Amino acid sequence: DAIRNYAKVIELADAILVVNPDKNNVANYIGGNVFLEMGYAHILKKKIFLYNDIPAMPYADETRSM
Repeated sequence: DAIRNYAKVIELADAILVVNPDKNNVANYIGGNVFLEMGYAHILKKKIFLYNDIPAMPYADETRSM
């Protein structure tokens, strides 16, 4: 499936870039799938770069910890 295929891409990468534009009236939106991918990259000790700042969302603290 798409999530497992993208996990392989993360495994091969040196880092990931999260492109987080405004969406659904939320500035710098990070959705569930992207958050999952960020967590997987974090577990693999990959560098994580965000295009925009971390959004004001319930999981902002968890995002900062990565």
